Amino acid sequence: MAATPRPSLVTWDIDGTLLRTAPPFSNQAHKNAINEAVYAVHGTRITVDDVPHVGNTDLSIIRHMCTAANVPAPQIDTEMQNVLRHAEEVIKVDGDTSHFVLPGVQKVLSVLSEYRVPCALTTGNMAYIADLKLKSAGLRSFFVGGAFGDEREDRADILKLAVQRCAPGVNMDEVVHVGDAVSDVQAAKRSGARSIAVATGAYERRKLEAEKPDFIFDDLSDTQQFLKAVGLV
Repeated sequence: MAATPRPSLVTWDIDGTLLRTAPPFSNQAHKNAINEAVYAVHGTRITVDDVPHVGNTDLSIIRHMCTAANVPAPQIDTEMQNVLRHAEEVIKVDGDTSHFVLPGVQKVLSVLSEYRVPCALTTGNMAYIADLKLKSAGLRSFFVGGAFGDEREDRADILKLAVQRCAPGVNMDEVVHVGDAVSDVQAAKRSGARSIAVATGAYERRKLEAEKPDFIFDDLSDTQQFLKAVGLV
């Protein structure tokens, strides 16, 4: 059997993969920022929890909310940047700084740095909120850049954009994407990247297994197994 090739870039989801907020999976400050922004711009009290949101991008979540509230599609597009700007202003005032690093994450990121394998973010979070969470958790220095949920609606497009920015010229099969959601595995497959699923988020292991990721772990506490999966040992 051929050896697993060494990655040129490892991309990471944030919520449920690198960190979580307390209580688990609530992410309430982030949700509140979007809720208040949609209300301020469109005058509707629909909330993030009223629409599909786990594993979705912020752009997609906002579109789902507005569509469910019968906001006309042209208005959704015209006002999208206003909603995003307002959400950023809300989170600056009311942001939750209680973010906890998930098991094994810090060690894995440290070892990837030692192996000189760059890491990038591929997240559905808008850029400002992603940066806030990483700084709170003490993880920001591990990442060379990334792409975010206020830039593209589709997770595969975000992944491709992160690679273009952080490892230009690299083939997608040299990229490993790590995430906790079904949409992470699907995005990796559609973009041609390898996928590692971690059952540390909102999805049960069996649901992730059904998507057939290249590897799946309950968490990242076994550093050697992770390094073997990405082709470094």
